[in-house]
Amino acid sequence: MAPATAEVLREASVAHRIVGMTVSQFAQELDKRWNTITALRETIEQEVGKGNLRPIDAMQLISCTTGAVFGYEEFHATLSGPQPYNNQ
Repeated sequence: MAPATAEVLREASVAHRIVGMTVSQFAQELDKRWNTITALRETIEQEVGKGNLRPIDAMQLISCTTGAVFGYEEFHATLSGPQPYNNQ
């Protein structure tokens, strides 16, 4: 995994990082996250091309990782789960 990808995935809460950001900070954060996804896509395409990863597995990896990078579970919480960005 690329270092930037690992850094983004280590963050505890996307919502907590974003809730107090300025527009400029948000733009920088969004760029960092898109760059992570771009690097992931390039790596996955290479691995599919080499035959090291099946397309279905690649799509699953992209889906799960993209969700983690952008905080899918935080913003689509279950009815019983907390929504941390509303606690500010």
